[in-house]
Amino acid sequence: MKEAFRKNPKEVFSVIHTVQLLFIVKSHILNFGNREAIRRTWGNVKELNVKTVFVVGYLHDMDTFVDFETKQYNDVIQVNMEDIYENIVYKTIYAVQILSGLNIKTEFVHIVDDDRLVNTLNVYNFATTSISQSEVALIGFMKYLPRPDRKVTSKNYISWNDFPFVFFPSYIIGGTILTNMKTINQLAKAVKYIRIIQIEDVFFGLVATAFKIDMRHHNGFLPSKIPVYLLRNTLSCPGRKLGFIGILVIIICVSTSINRRKCYQFGLIYNNWNHIAAEFKKTRTTSADQLNNITSSYRLLINPRQIHCQSSLCQTVDIIYLVKSALRNVGQRKAIRETWGTHGGKRMITIFIVGYSEPLQSQIEMESITHGDILQFDMEDIYDNLVFKTVFSIAWLCDSKIKTKYVHFVDDDRLINSKKSFESSIQ
Repeated sequence: MKEAFRKNPKEVFSVIHTVQLLFIVKSHILNFGNREAIRRTWGNVKELNVKTVFVVGYLHDMDTFVDFETKQYNDVIQVNMEDIYENIVYKTIYAVQILSGLNIKTEFVHIVDDDRLVNTLNVYNFATTSISQSEVALIGFMKYLPRPDRKVTSKNYISWNDFPFVFFPSYIIGGTILTNMKTINQLAKAVKYIRIIQIEDVFFGLVATAFKIDMRHHNGFLPSKIPVYLLRNTLSCPGRKLGFIGILVIIICVSTSINRRKCYQFGLIYNNWNHIAAEFKKTRTTSADQLNNITSSYRLLINPRQIHCQSSLCQTVDIIYLVKSALRNVGQRKAIRETWGTHGGKRMITIFIVGYSEPLQSQIEMESITHGDILQFDMEDIYDNLVFKTVFSIAWLCDSKIKTKYVHFVDDDRLINSKKSFESSIQ
């Protein structure tokens, strides 16, 4: 069990006494913003004795960020598995086992996803009238006898070998499980005897069915979004995903190429991240060294400073537009060059950030030779890598030591009023 975690989970629970409601939040390692939002809202209500613990996996070069987060909050458990969809089930399995092993003192446990909005007071009041401490039960939003997804291309694909039946047993959808410690202890024993499948809620439905753990449906755990003001009458619902903003929060904090005051003004940086920025400034030896260590996995295929002589890249400019563009979007790039991408003259630079695709490589190389505004990273040009276009381009900015007052990240399908964009930046 010790090898299941990258850090000792006992430290997270060392200061816990008896709590009324314990939230176990399954969170992707990059969702720093989601976790910070939860700490500031439903995960930290004053009316109840509540404890919130986040369970994350790991990704290459992300341990530094998690270490700083853990140092301040001491509420993150890191599972020793890659943070991908197929491993979500292990986050819950290991969380259940550690709760049982440490004999945590709590009235109720709510296992929830980091993209949900929770009415904490409603959940606790509902639990006190619906689950006694002596019974074994799970409550949430149930699906009854759903069919397995047999489409090979689906992320929820289940082969006939993995599950040779027409219907799944009924189960509670992930992110809505409300229970008590007696049930947690039962689950911790039961999961050892059921073959693991990658769909977390289905797996725990199989466990509950096999070991006769009572599952109950409640409409208050909504499966779809509702306006926030309606949450006062329910228990929880999916919220708005913050995506990769969390990781950019940290990188923006330590980047001297971006106007920090404007980031605060537009609410991009939480004040609580100040200590993280300070730690990075203490340890880095140059403006880019620390960031290089964190994003050391990036490699350039085309560098606009090397492939084409852009004298403007060697001078101080007012604003740089970093345009995230798909390789195939030749038309969008052409339109931007002919319109808002050049309206600022020498006061601005427009650079297009792309990935790699072998069939289109000769085309993008010719485009780069012609225009000198292509920044290409050695990664597949797919939607799943969109976040890395932004992260790596920030690292490239620091590495290149380009002198600019402002940076504007934008997609290639946006229309920009260049003049007003710059004027709003300097205000």
